[in-house]
Amino acid sequence: MNRFTSKVLCLLTLTLPTVCNWAHAAACAVPSIGYATIQAAINDPGCSPINVAAGTFNESLSINRTLTLSGSGANTILNAPSNSAAISLATGANNVVLQNFALKANGGNGIALTGGSISNLTISGVAASGTDNQNESGLFVGTTATITTLNVSNSSFNDFGYGWYFAKAVSADASNVSNVTANGLDIIGNAFKGLYIEKLTNASFTSSRFNDNGLSPSVFNSRVNGGIDINLKAGAYQNLSFNNVEIVGNAVSGTDGTVQLCPGTGGFCQGFGIWLKARSDPAAYNTFPATLTGVSITNSLISNNQRGVLVGDLAASAPNVPFFFPGPSNVTITNNRIINNVPTFVSVPTMAFPQVKTPNSNMPLFGGVIVYTAAAATATINITRNDLSGNAGGTFPTFVYGSVSGWGAFNDPAANAATGILPSGCNFWGATTGAGGVAGGGGTATSPQVDFSAPLVTANLNGVCGADPASAFPTVPTLSAALLGALLMLMIAAAHFAAQRATPSIGRRKTPG
Repeated sequence: MNRFTSKVLCLLTLTLPTVCNWAHAAACAVPSIGYATIQAAINDPGCSPINVAAGTFNESLSINRTLTLSGSGANTILNAPSNSAAISLATGANNVVLQNFALKANGGNGIALTGGSISNLTISGVAASGTDNQNESGLFVGTTATITTLNVSNSSFNDFGYGWYFAKAVSADASNVSNVTANGLDIIGNAFKGLYIEKLTNASFTSSRFNDNGLSPSVFNSRVNGGIDINLKAGAYQNLSFNNVEIVGNAVSGTDGTVQLCPGTGGFCQGFGIWLKARSDPAAYNTFPATLTGVSITNSLISNNQRGVLVGDLAASAPNVPFFFPGPSNVTITNNRIINNVPTFVSVPTMAFPQVKTPNSNMPLFGGVIVYTAAAATATINITRNDLSGNAGGTFPTFVYGSVSGWGAFNDPAANAATGILPSGCNFWGATTGAGGVAGGGGTATSPQVDFSAPLVTANLNGVCGADPASAFPTVPTLSAALLGALLMLMIAAAHFAAQRATPSIGRRKTPG
């Protein structure tokens, strides 16, 4: 029913003009005589904004035009039918604003663009939730779909299979999700992963939480449950920023009172807080490789995950032939608390458990920051002014380096030999004596090929760098040879002058008169 017909009905039934939206000709109210459902208002091309009152609306919406859909807050609830997307977007849905309502999925996606291309999507004040079904994604972008400019604020995507899932075909397809800003975003309690991202460029996440994701052992491939999985495919990507975010409690077990076994079917062996990868490994991804340059993780808390931060990966180009990912490159990890990331499952004693990741093993090492990139990329990774204390490997056998079972920072020497030193000076390792392991201090261990110089001696990330890793005392300043020489000459001259002043003077003898 169009707005003209609804106005006629309003006149005939003496319905108040405010209900019929006469005051703002372009606005439509739901529910009203003209629009009993939200979809009815969407189908009228003259309706925008569409103002939805408090109430529960059992609908699955389809949007293919510009509009603003505005609820009345948490009491406006869009309840999707089983196995259907709550909101499906299609080509033509440019400059769409979705704001101020709750959304409940029941086996389908929350907001989905399965194909086509749209621009300028804004999501604000939307509380989306699912049923922990692995087929649900809070925000889903299909393998060939494109979103150019996505703004999300003060919204949540909780209790889905994936909080966000941006899929990408491994082909010449050029689809992407670009120019993304997310502020005040909650991605919490999703069964498999918080963010699972196969395409993304020019994106900024600030003041957001990615907590308690990947806690379900029953989802597909739970070994790689995690918080944020940047697993880019088939394209060139750049500029991903995470500032003032929380990445806490992801891919850990025990919250339901159970103990997960790993290796096995239920453990989160490869679990992580955040994992940065651009896939180019043979043979599935090297025909259409991905690259990623420019990642920053700053001012954030990354704690109590199965692992903290993983950068790159190690695969096999042939049996027992290692392939270290050539990226990401230009990664900055600074001013973060990357602490207490410790495995929470128990290894099965009768099963082989690798001491170190090999080309044929899917088991990354454990710790705060783990790097598996080729030397050229490793040299562009900067890890500084972080708290890396309390990261460990739990109850597992000791790894090949040192006598510890977890790392504050690990850089695989097989990939980097003598050239790929991981730049990671001026971090706090949990002790005044600096990093442990090969560094020789009392703090969280570091592996070979890691720059552990000039550590912070306290958890104050704005403190002075430069304590000797083997000593709790600051480095003594040194003077240049030229300055020392000048001081020596000044001292000699001063001594000579003092000696002259101390010698009694001899007066002339007077001539007798």
